[in-house]
Amino acid sequence: FRRVLFRSKWHQKAQKRGFKNGIKKEECNNHDVMYHMCEKKDWEKAVESQTPYFPSNFEQEGFIHATSIPQKLIDTANQFYTDSKCDDWICLELSRSAFTSIGIIIKDESPVFPHIYGGISTKKSLGLVANSYQMIRNSEDGTFVKIVGVTD
Repeated sequence: FRRVLFRSKWHQKAQKRGFKNGIKKEECNNHDVMYHMCEKKDWEKAVESQTPYFPSNFEQEGFIHATSIPQKLIDTANQFYTDSKCDDWICLELSRSAFTSIGIIIKDESPVFPHIYGGISTKKSLGLVANSYQMIRNSEDGTFVKIVGVTD
């Protein structure tokens, strides 16, 4: 009960200062844009085979994680992937409206973390992927530093 009360008071204060779920409201302005990070080799394999991309944890989770705020993608990467042996990660810029236009369901875990209930088609004509960007890591400690062209 204390924890819920504490969180509730924190959320009330944060919302008064212009935050929603810990995020400044103006950071969520473009509701159509979502970002997903993946190993470049996995994305390229899907593109070459002309099949939809599914992350390795899709069967277990049932959806693809995304975010509407690029900095949150870096934060998540640093929380879960700093020990990854892969040095070549990319950030996919995705169009929410393109997914829904082909019947793929997107549910918002929060305004910042949408879940995509289907694969990411590699067919350019569908317009699901607007762009891909290189993610830069610190070679010494494996932390993710930036998304080239997005967070720099």
